[in-house]
Parts: sequence; C-alpha cells; structure tokens
Amino acid sequence: MSSSERSAKTAFISYSSADAAAAVAIVHELRAQGLNVWYSPDHIPGGAYYAADIERALRGTDALLLLASGRSVGDTRRGLTGSKQVAREIELAIQLDLKIIPLLLDSVLPERAQADGFGYHLSTCQHIDIREAVRAGAYPPCCKEIRAAIDGMPADRGERGRAQIEQVEQLLMKGQWERAQQALLVPVARGKDLDRAKLLRIVAQLQGAAPLARLMASQVEAHLEALKALCATEEASAALYLMGVLARYYFQPNGLFDPNGGTRELTARARTAGKLSARTLNVVRPALPDGHAFELEWKRTT
Repeated sequence: MSSSERSAKTAFISYSSADAAAAVAIVHELRAQGLNVWYSPDHIPGGAYYAADIERALRGTDALLLLASGRSVGDTRRGLTGSKQVAREIELAIQLDLKIIPLLLDSVLPERAQADGFGYHLSTCQHIDIREAVRAGAYPPCCKEIRAAIDGMPADRGERGRAQIEQVEQLLMKGQWERAQQALLVPVARGKDLDRAKLLRIVAQLQGAAPLARLMASQVEAHLEALKALCATEEASAALYLMGVLARYYFQPNGLFDPNGGTRELTARARTAGKLSARTLNVVRPALPDGHAFELEWKRTT
C-alpha cells in the first residue's frame, strides 16, 4: 500500500500538553500519509468535559500512539510524575486490548517509566524511536514506520471479540455464570461487542445472585446505571428487558419504588427499542424463577 492510499485503520494519539508541538507535527504527517488519526483538539472544544469522548474514541480505534516522555509517563530521575490523563488513556487502551505503540521522545522508556504502574507493560511494547526526527524536524520517515506498524496489525480483533461473546452466551444459556464471568475477564470485545459484553456481565451477575429479590440495593443501583447507559446503544431492547426483570423480581416483591416506572412503563419504551433477540431471552432465562412465564408476558406486551 502506498502512503497516498487511505488506511483502513485508525490511531489515537496520547501525549502530554508539554509535548503538543511534536504531537501536532506527527498528526499532520500521519494524515498526509493516509492514516486516520484521532487527535483530541480536533474533536473536543476547549474547556469541554471529555472523559466520555476519550473512551468512545478509544473504543473506535485500532492502536494508541503514545508520545513517551518524562512529561507524559513520568521519570523518577527528574522528579516528573507524568500526565494523569495520559495514564488514564493507557489504562483504557489496556482494558480495550488495544495495541500500544510508544513513540520515544526521550530516554524515559523502557526502564524508568512510572506511568502509574504501567511501566512494565510499556517496556514490553514494541516502540519507535522518533527523537532524531523531532530534533531534525523531519517526520516523514518515522511516520512511514508508524503507519507500517499499524497497517501490519492483524485484523482479527473483531473476530476474537465476536467469538468471546458467543462463548459467554453459550455458558450463560447453560447457567454457567461463573465460567462466563471468567471468560469476560479478558478484554477482547470492542465496539458493539463491548456493549454486548457489558450486558452479559450484568446477566452473569444476576444469575449468580438468585433469588433476585435478595439483591443488595447498591447492586441494583449499579445495574440500573449500567443498563441506562446501554439504552443509548444497540443493546437498548436487551437493557430494557433486564430493567423489566429487576422491576418484576426485585422492586415488586420487596414493595420498593421502581425509578423506571415498573414493567408497564418499560414495556412501553421497549416497543420502540427494536426486536428483542432470542439469544437475549435464552441467556437471561436461567436467572428467572419462573422461566418462560415472564418472557412470554414481556413479548405479549411489547
């Protein structure tokens, strides 16, 4: 592939504001060479709250390009603690199983990086030394190497994520919630699969907590918060169904106020949320004390 052709992959660039000049130059050259680069100043207005934007961007990218310097990842020799935002981006990248490519701006890696505990992980990543390019202001050669590293990445992360989801669903259909939870410990899923993984994690917890009427209030609150977020994704119909499960088997038997309006309100919302898949019904069923009864009622009223 020539450098003039667009790459199918996207990179996220993580850097300290003190290294902004190098970041701007690298982003400009990588884009000129056809690589898609997510660069925060292009997407987030100054002063805006951007935690959600950063996570959303990382979920849609293939690799994190880390401008590694004492200012970004810390350096004990110089008393530099590094950037908390960079550390958070590294943490998210690891959770999302993204490839991290350190771009060396100084000699801080691999031995002396602090990076809030990520020093060892960063030291094992294949890095690209861009110090001479920065000194000379000559970025095309190193950016060509960066693009080659990203374009050469295997394109099977999506396939592995889907395989993980299928494995977890099969386990939950059998009521094997402990094994399902173990399978979800490995962060492979991304994008739509990541939303599905979040939903399946809740299902596994509900299966393990039976009977649902004995759930702790804090657990229910956490579940509802996660399900509310999933209502804004393609998992909306499944999220509403789980809210209905909690309405029927937690709020109703305990005589508690349901902040979501109970099953009547939830089924009304579900009518516009899309069709509920058979796979969702099958993975949730082992958590229900009356098996098919609730799901039949739900399908009849939605």
